Amino acid sequence: MRRGLCLLLTLACASAQPLTPEKLLTEVHTESQRQPVGDRVLLLYDLATAATAVDTALSANWSMELYDLAVNQMPRDDMNRGSMAKNALTVLSLTDPERAAQHFLELEPSTWHMPNEDPRIDCARNLFPRLWDKRGKQALPAIQRMAEFTARTGQYPYIGIGHILPRLAQVDRAAARSLYLAASWVASGITSRPREFRSMMGTCPRLRLTA
Repeated sequence: MRRGLCLLLTLACASAQPLTPEKLLTEVHTESQRQPVGDRVLLLYDLATAATAVDTALSANWSMELYDLAVNQMPRDDMNRGSMAKNALTVLSLTDPERAAQHFLELEPSTWHMPNEDPRIDCARNLFPRLWDKRGKQALPAIQRMAEFTARTGQYPYIGIGHILPRLAQVDRAAARSLYLAASWVASGITSRPREFRSMMGTCPRLRLTA
């Protein structure tokens, strides 16, 4: 059982008074400050995720705390460092996608996962559609920069772009076709993701972007 869940259950059972969800999460966060870095990042991930349904501002703060901890305090040779930084921005994208986008280009390729997996792609598939929902077509330049960034240093975010194409086609079919062609011809810096590429391609005949 995850340490975060164990602490939640322990504190809930030990309390003499009923605890609100906010109070319970805050108490677990206080307890997390006394944990070693490896345990603390796991607790913060659980807390930030749980808080998305309770207090979005609190979730965003804990997501950034997790991001800072992963980037600045986890050893650079820790195999979970890149994943935890990615996890932090993925959870942050649920409540504040614009803030998550501001830090996306800071994510480094994970040598522990390459060439088979680029953890940043998982963040992109969550971040891109939420950033579009927040800003509409104005989000397109930022999305393109993030896609080009991961393609240069790792893998292309086909699924994330696949989420954007139908929405972009509704407002600017020419721009959607241009984005589709760029994704189709991209030469990833490390390796491609055939299954994800096919998934993205599957949206295109319906949108008639290939014509």
